[in-house]
Amino acid sequence: FVAAPVLLATAASAAFGAESLTEVAARGAVAEVARLLDAGTSVDTRQPGTGWTPLIAAVRAGKTDVAKLLLERGAKPDLPAANGYTPL
Repeated sequence: FVAAPVLLATAASAAFGAESLTEVAARGAVAEVARLLDAGTSVDTRQPGTGWTPLIAAVRAGKTDVAKLLLERGAKPDLPAANGYTPL
């Protein structure tokens, strides 16, 4: 299994050089994911174009600790990406 990289950033994060929640989730940075969620980032935010959610990125990258945190924070496991892919 090879995880697909999360390459797209939101316009806001790209403009300020910060990573989106989806990118941070794909890296497996649990503390940073928690910080972004605590700061008000939507747990089900989507990447432009792909529609990937942080949960999809975490599952695809094999980051189970992040996936668990996202689910605990209310991520919808059946929310599909633009191509219909879900993390289920």
